[in-house]
Amino acid sequence: MAESAGTPEIVTLLGCCLGILFPALFLFFLIMALTRKSKGWIIAAVVSGILALLLFGVLMLGGAMSAFKGIKEAAEPREFTSRDELVQITGGGGWRIQDLGVEDATLAVGSPFKEEYLIVISEPKADFPEGFDLSQFAQVALEQSSAAITDPEAGEFTPVSVNGLDGLRVEITGTVDGIGIAYLNTYLSGRDHFHQVMSWTLRERRETAFPNLKSASDSFRETEPGNQ
Repeated sequence: MAESAGTPEIVTLLGCCLGILFPALFLFFLIMALTRKSKGWIIAAVVSGILALLLFGVLMLGGAMSAFKGIKEAAEPREFTSRDELVQITGGGGWRIQDLGVEDATLAVGSPFKEEYLIVISEPKADFPEGFDLSQFAQVALEQSSAAITDPEAGEFTPVSVNGLDGLRVEITGTVDGIGIAYLNTYLSGRDHFHQVMSWTLRERRETAFPNLKSASDSFRETEPGNQ
């Protein structure tokens, strides 16, 4: 396994060495051919020049393929699991784990380039009074999150079903530190937990970002009990 893991590094090192060697040989043979006027040196210069060009083409092709692979991987959706291994979501292309400064969040992901962010906060139902239901949780959670927003404007709760879980979804707009933000928050009732799936973007990016945020929110799922 160790040898297999080191193969790409060895190939890269070999390519770099050959990339230096062949041009150096070509220059050496070319100088000798010009100074000695020998047919043998001329042939050697031509051959080394062809090899150098071929190697350059191979290296360029390899670099292009590597870059294309990286771009393709970055564009593909990616699965994320919360720190407590309780829930999973599928994020959009380019999404990564982020440090969004929310201590209670067990999962924080997004893309600074796209200005798309999502966090998950899970709270045990046992921490709430008996009979505390989803609508009550959603209202309390909305009030708590709105407290950090300047001039918040919230729409009406919309009932949703996310992978078998009952939920309520609401859109909120406002400003944070003088920046206009648009939120798409989903509150879910799980087996033993209430979940907040809070996602947001810049207000001016709402039209392009909300479909991605909705797709990620709708991918929310609790893991099987045996996996926790």
